[in-house]
Amino acid sequence: MRCARVLADILHLDIAFFMVFSLLLGLSGLVAHKLQQKDLFHTTFKIYMFSIAFEIVYVLFNLAHYGQYSVDGKGSRACRYIARISEVFSVLSFILLLILLGKGYTITRGRLRQSTTIKITIFMCVYTIAYASVFIWEAADFDPGKVLYTYQSPGGYVLIGLRFLAWLWFNYAIFFTLKNYPEKRVFYYPLYIVYTIWFAAGPVVILVANFALEPWKREKIAHGIELAIAFFGFTFFVVLTRPSAANKNFPYHVRVSKIGIMAVKNPEEANNFDHDRTGGHNMFDASYTPDFTDLFIVERPQARDTATMNDMFSAAKRPKTQESMNIEAFPHQADTGFPEKEEAKESNQ
Repeated sequence: MRCARVLADILHLDIAFFMVFSLLLGLSGLVAHKLQQKDLFHTTFKIYMFSIAFEIVYVLFNLAHYGQYSVDGKGSRACRYIARISEVFSVLSFILLLILLGKGYTITRGRLRQSTTIKITIFMCVYTIAYASVFIWEAADFDPGKVLYTYQSPGGYVLIGLRFLAWLWFNYAIFFTLKNYPEKRVFYYPLYIVYTIWFAAGPVVILVANFALEPWKREKIAHGIELAIAFFGFTFFVVLTRPSAANKNFPYHVRVSKIGIMAVKNPEEANNFDHDRTGGHNMFDASYTPDFTDLFIVERPQARDTATMNDMFSAAKRPKTQESMNIEAFPHQADTGFPEKEEAKESNQ
C-alpha cells in the first residue's frame, strides 16, 4: 500500500513538472526571439535553453518508466536510462552555464583564455565520469531493498563534493569579474545569492533526508526536491535576463555580431569588453541612446597612424617652392634633375 502511494505521488509530480517545464521552455523561447531581434542571443542563453530541454526529456522518460512500473511492476529500463542521462546533461549544462557567467563570458568578455577553457573541460569530464560511475555502481551493486536513492551511495557523496567544488569556482570567478567590472554588480549580486542557495539546497536536503526520513519516503521526497530546485533555478535565470526596460539586472550590453568582429579583427579586445557605459539602462529602455558611431569602428587607430596623418596634413599646408612644383610636374625626373637642359648645355659648349 505504501509503495503504491509513493508511486502515485511520483507520477503526479512528474506530470505537474512536465507541464511547468514545458511552459518555461516556451517562455524562454519568446525571450530568445526578443534577444535575437536585438542581436543579443548569446551562447549563455542558448546553454540555458539546452538545459531546460534536457530536463523536460528527463521528466518525460521518468514518467514513462514509472507509468510502465505501475502496470507490470518492473518499469522500462531503456526509459530509465534515457531519463538519467538526460538529467545528467541538464545538471552539467546548468553548472557549466553558472561557471561561464561567473567568468563573465558574453557579459564582460567574448572568449575565455585557453587555460580556463582547458580547466572547465577537465572539470566537466570529471563530473561526467563521476555520474557514469554512479550509474555503473547502481546497476551492479545497489540493493533495491536498502538503497532507494543515488545519493545514498559512495558515488553520490562524490557528486555532492563536486557540486561543492563547482560552487567554490563560481565564487572565485564572480569575485574577480566584479573586481574588474564593478558596474555589473546589479546582475552579479542577485545571481550569486540565489545560485549559492541553488548549489547548497540539493545536497543539504538530500543529506537530511538520508538520515532523518523513513527509507520508503526518501525517493519521493528527494525526487520532488530535485525537480523543485531545478524549477527554481530555471525560473530565476529567465527573470534575471528578461529583455525588459524595467529589468535593471539585464546583463548583456555587447551585441553578438560585434563579438564576432572583435574575434576576427582584434582578438585581444574580445578577451575583455569595454566597460558598460549605459548608465544602468539596457537596450530595451526608452531612455537608452546607443552610440551609433561605434558601429563604424573596427580597430582603434594607433598613435603612429595618427602621427602619419598629421604629417600629411602639415605637408599639404606647407607653401610649395619652385623645385617641389617641378618635381610634381615631372615625377620621373625627380632624382636626376632635368637631363634635357643638361644635354643642351653640353651641345652649346
